[in-house]
Amino acid sequence: YNYMHMQEVLEDEYEISISYSALSRLLKREDIKTPVPKKRRKKHKSRKAKEYFGELVQLDASKHDWFGDGSYAHLHAAIDDATDKVLALYFTKEETTEAYCELVFQTNKTYGLPKEFYADGRTVFFYDSKKKHQLTLEEQLAGIEESMPQFARACKATGIILTRAGSPQAKGLVERLWGSLQGRLPKDFARLGIQNMEQANEYLSKFITSWNRRHSHPPSKPESFFALKYPAKALKLLFATHETRILSNGYTFSFLGKKYTFLNPSCPAEPGQVLTVAYSKYCQVQVIFEGVSYQVIEFKRNDPAPSPQKLSAEALSKKRSEYGKMGRQASRYRKPEHIQEKAS
Repeated sequence: YNYMHMQEVLEDEYEISISYSALSRLLKREDIKTPVPKKRRKKHKSRKAKEYFGELVQLDASKHDWFGDGSYAHLHAAIDDATDKVLALYFTKEETTEAYCELVFQTNKTYGLPKEFYADGRTVFFYDSKKKHQLTLEEQLAGIEESMPQFARACKATGIILTRAGSPQAKGLVERLWGSLQGRLPKDFARLGIQNMEQANEYLSKFITSWNRRHSHPPSKPESFFALKYPAKALKLLFATHETRILSNGYTFSFLGKKYTFLNPSCPAEPGQVLTVAYSKYCQVQVIFEGVSYQVIEFKRNDPAPSPQKLSAEALSKKRSEYGKMGRQASRYRKPEHIQEKAS
């Protein structure tokens, strides 16, 4: 244990309060040195930290032998740039889109959605600009949208800006966090008998609370840039994997080797129109059409062919109002009015 880690464990688990300087003197007197000596940092041009809580959140994942048994896992993290506050942590075997979505869900549940995410150039977030197809002016005028990863699409739908970091140093806050967590968590897991990712994920919420109490700080400006908390069900639907399918003449569509139809045939889609099929481990297969979600069921070969149920304009308007549009405008993230007045 380094001196600060030992001080925190003594306080949290043994109710022994001792200052860092007193503890370090006692340990040095017994010739017990810290395993993490201070290193001289390399000089580079630093990016100025943001001033508002929720203005920018750094995302990253670290592969490490977290359980000391050779079973490498990826720990995903979201940390606020203005306060050094860890917002979410989540373990998975590999670095995945679903794991980053879990960070979004955890952050939204506690704080809301931030203004901007800051991440590296992995394909989870960005496609290679040199390889992807660049839309022509004619394609843009025709309404064809640029191809983007599922996570980037969901961020755009919720009004979150997704920015690529130019170098590891640019997101140095989360890189330094890995140095601390790789030194601490394996020792905590061994001490507490945590042996797998499921147990670790249950422990992380308690760890985040303890970590932020000691290692975060207030932002430079008091206003928060976090938007209102997004409805969890709608957010999970937006951050699900979205694929398009064509509705057949029999009002069915094929997906993942199965044929589906609408549970309640009130969807106004006509044969030949494009449906958006959403699915993930957080939500069952369903269809989004014109901003409204519709439940579906598997269609068996011997089932009677579904017949569409036409809705009146009034009923359709009421249904859309009930579900709500799936997107929201980025204007929800505007600065407080008094800040806008000063800026103008």
